[in-house]
Amino acid sequence: MEKIKAKPIEIFKNIIIAILTVTMLLLAGLYIGGSQFMSNRGAINTVDMPNSSVTVGTDAPERSSLYKKDLLAVSYAAISCSGGGGAYGNEPAARDLFDFAAEPIHSLLGSSATIEKTTKSAFENALSNGRYIFFSLAAPLPYQVIYALSGEYLAPAGNDEAISSDTLLLSFSTDGKTALYLKNGEKYYLASADYRISLAEAAAMASDSRLCEYVIKENAVAVSSASPHTQTLSLAEGRIPSGKTYTSILSLLEYDDADAQALTLDVDIVAPHGTVSFTDEKMVYTASNDSGLAISAFLESNVESLDISFIDVLRASVSLMEKIQSAYPEMTGEALDMYLDGFYYDDGTYTAIFGLSDSSIPISGKKLPYLAKLTSANGRFKSIDLRFIGAVKSGKTTSAFPSEWEYSYASKNSKIDSFVLRYAVDTLPLGELDAHWYYTGEEVPK
Repeated sequence: MEKIKAKPIEIFKNIIIAILTVTMLLLAGLYIGGSQFMSNRGAINTVDMPNSSVTVGTDAPERSSLYKKDLLAVSYAAISCSGGGGAYGNEPAARDLFDFAAEPIHSLLGSSATIEKTTKSAFENALSNGRYIFFSLAAPLPYQVIYALSGEYLAPAGNDEAISSDTLLLSFSTDGKTALYLKNGEKYYLASADYRISLAEAAAMASDSRLCEYVIKENAVAVSSASPHTQTLSLAEGRIPSGKTYTSILSLLEYDDADAQALTLDVDIVAPHGTVSFTDEKMVYTASNDSGLAISAFLESNVESLDISFIDVLRASVSLMEKIQSAYPEMTGEALDMYLDGFYYDDGTYTAIFGLSDSSIPISGKKLPYLAKLTSANGRFKSIDLRFIGAVKSGKTTSAFPSEWEYSYASKNSKIDSFVLRYAVDTLPLGELDAHWYYTGEEVPK
């Protein structure tokens, strides 16, 4: 039987039809599967979205953890573990040592830890064992604050005594078990918890070539034969804010546009919730009786006044300061670093003091005792004393005398309690300001 041959055009049509059929089947499959996938993805993005999710088109809230803000200024850091060395607080090696020690320090001040009084001899024995990390802080702070500034805040150790410290000694045994000694003046405390450090990692940190030789004196002051390298600063006198800056600051303090009177020096702006005054040197806010700025307004979530805790006050104080600095950076130490210079609680009132530093070297004096002092009570800020200061880094680096030399000279005539490198701001303006060594103590009778 003779086969009928299909014409080429018919063969071509059949091929095209087959290709189109397969393509349609594939597209149908993709549509059905894709719809199911998008449906599942939609469920993930709506039902299971975290509480911290932000609606598109709105600004995401700042959620940087408190301990990541570098508010804890370290003046000197040292390590001893099969070798070792030290570094001034403005050197990267000191920051690396603190970053390494932050986790054990945080754990040893946490809720599972115990804090008890100890002795100077116990502190010295921990030094003589030769396995430790030492820190001298720029300012004494309560252990609860040190806990909050060294890791994520959960709950600090409980203790009925007000314990502050400007010296930390993280000691560890041959099996890595750690203990934390806290010193402030003649008072010594020991914080204990079940935490072990890696001796291998500690030894690696101790072998850092950037570290220099040091000695820890009997009063727990660390001195070095190395010269600290510092920036030369130029500081300007304060200048009263104007225009949008002025309005922004007033808005933070809950004053409306009607309160923004014609701006003159020494003007006082009065509202039912308080009074604010501006001069070239500072801004002072004072709340009226039973009023003030709500602390919860500066927190990420609303907190009832009766539930305001120490950590809420600390977080709100930092948030308020950051907002003020953002509104007026050129006159709140824009080129410098803000650090926590003190935190107190007395008779129902919290006091937070913020200072300025250049890489952990404090900047203070008669003209700038602090950057800001904030008081709060009953869930509200009661007063704000903010100093205005303009700062520029000249780019010029100088070398101060080694702390060992300066300490040796000063100790000939005095019993030294503290020994710090700082910029002294006793007059303004200052064209070229260098850091120098300062000490506190009693004169030794000749």
